[in-house]
Amino acid sequence: MRFIARHKARRFAGCEHVFDLCCGIGMDAAALTHVAPVTAVDQSQAMVLRTTWNHEILGGPHSLQTQCQDVRGRDWSGTFVHADPDRRDGRERPTKRLEQYLPDLSWMQQLVGSARGGAIKISPASNFQQKFPGCEIELISLHGECREATVWFGELSGSCSFSATCLETRETLSADPLSAWAGTAASPGRYLFDPDPGIVRAGLIDVLAERHSLLRMDAEEEYLTGDSLPDTGFLAAFEVEAVLGSNVKELKAYLRGAPRSEYEIKCRRVRVEADALRRTLPRGDGPAAAIIVCRVGGRVQHVVARRIPRTAVRQNPGDGIPATEK
Repeated sequence: MRFIARHKARRFAGCEHVFDLCCGIGMDAAALTHVAPVTAVDQSQAMVLRTTWNHEILGGPHSLQTQCQDVRGRDWSGTFVHADPDRRDGRERPTKRLEQYLPDLSWMQQLVGSARGGAIKISPASNFQQKFPGCEIELISLHGECREATVWFGELSGSCSFSATCLETRETLSADPLSAWAGTAASPGRYLFDPDPGIVRAGLIDVLAERHSLLRMDAEEEYLTGDSLPDTGFLAAFEVEAVLGSNVKELKAYLRGAPRSEYEIKCRRVRVEADALRRTLPRGDGPAAAIIVCRVGGRVQHVVARRIPRTAVRQNPGDGIPATEK
């Protein structure tokens, strides 16, 4: 949460003042005080107090003021804002529908149209498609998970409708998802690639593939393939060892010739009971293998591969984000 807050705060650099609406415990407010004075607003006095405490621990050199009020009762025209609407509103589980957020979608859309610029924090699983025309939606991932979607608007919006950011490598890819169309491979190349979940949720798989001269494994699959290793943190790479049919008996027969000590089971569009499949595979002392169940040219196949570790992850040392193998 802290790393994501710092990443977003950088885009507010140069703003004379920022209002953090629905501030909650104040992690975003604390990060924002590293670039500008902040006023944190929440209707809960307890949350306002937590925001003050977190600013004392994590805050930057700029001032923090707090206000306890309902953000819907004020006009935010001409201001720079960061908003984090409540996804639960008393529910046991957070909702994926922006219409059920508090404040709801209509308030968010009004904010986008009136504020000078800013960001709205929403769930990456929410129904944001076509809800914010003219805005940029950034999908942010960390350690292999898509953690947050941010709606950038006004003066802080980028020129493209979607972007994806991998925090570990500080890479951002921005584009119109319809600006590229990757071809499909007749068979896997030397390497198979699993795109970052932020890329997938942003709809930028074809853009990423085109920029690195890769092909889709299948028109319905997110997996990509190619014969060289691209220099990007947006792809987890696997070196292909064998491509087998859909029959599990064929897979088992192949592995009995060189049983492995460990199996990683991966799938996206093909439903697989990973644990059940793993238990049936022959065990031995061979090197670990990844079993990727996917469609290739419309046919389900088992790809036996070796995961290539990410040994040198590019990062900004100031963030303190630990490098991990994906």
